Amino acid sequence: MSTDAVVFHILAYAIAFLSLLRIGLWAYRRKIVLLQSQALIDLKSLNKDFADLSHRPTSVNKTFSRTVSSKAKFDNFNFEYYAAECMIEGKDDFIKVIENLNQQKRRYQEYVLRYESLRDLKLKTTSARRLRQDIFNKVEHRIFSHKKIKEYQPSLKFYFMVTYTSPKGKNHYEKHISWDLDAFQKGLSSAIETANKMSSETFQRNLERSKMTRTLRYKVLDRDGHRCKKCGRSPQDGIILHVDHINPISKGGKTNLGNLQTLCADCNLGKSNRYID
Repeated sequence: MSTDAVVFHILAYAIAFLSLLRIGLWAYRRKIVLLQSQALIDLKSLNKDFADLSHRPTSVNKTFSRTVSSKAKFDNFNFEYYAAECMIEGKDDFIKVIENLNQQKRRYQEYVLRYESLRDLKLKTTSARRLRQDIFNKVEHRIFSHKKIKEYQPSLKFYFMVTYTSPKGKNHYEKHISWDLDAFQKGLSSAIETANKMSSETFQRNLERSKMTRTLRYKVLDRDGHRCKKCGRSPQDGIILHVDHINPISKGGKTNLGNLQTLCADCNLGKSNRYID
């Protein structure tokens, strides 16, 4: 083996030895500081009291989707109004999500205040044994900073999507907007404010009408055999079929299968907005 190779191996072993020595020295100092430092003992107790802050909740990704019946409706789709509808419809659940996040944020702020108070009052107050005081203080500060519970920034994403597929299925269009937590909070506040300003009756009517999708309309027609529920006629008889609210929206009726029926144009016109059992 050449002289250069011998020197290289000696240097490599020396570096490895020094690294192990440094790791061992740190572990020795760390053990002593953890046993003696009152600040770290109190921090351990504090972190135990706030252990719930260490739990990482699952990220939330929620999509709201609307299918429209024409390209014109797709092109002119009002995302702001649609988002407001979604916010109001799920208002109670969304408010709970925001409240839980704000509660977690307030709790973390409380933790930080107590952590900083403990740091200011207890760090560098322990009289070191078996270590120089300056080394003890340096190691203590490093461990104290490392053991601080980190603030968790929740990952929340809300998507509002609109789609349109041409009658023969040849073309499909899709677009969306996305909100992070800040945008969602602002959107929810704005939607609630807007709804409060609007007539609740008018808003609910528009909301129920917006639920009448092509899919729902087809389900009603298919269930009723594509015949008028009153007179029994079908398109083969030269009439036009409508999907009608049994209990009208103006009377508080909902847009769901149980409150929808197939009527011909004549019967629907005669019924108007009356509830006929």
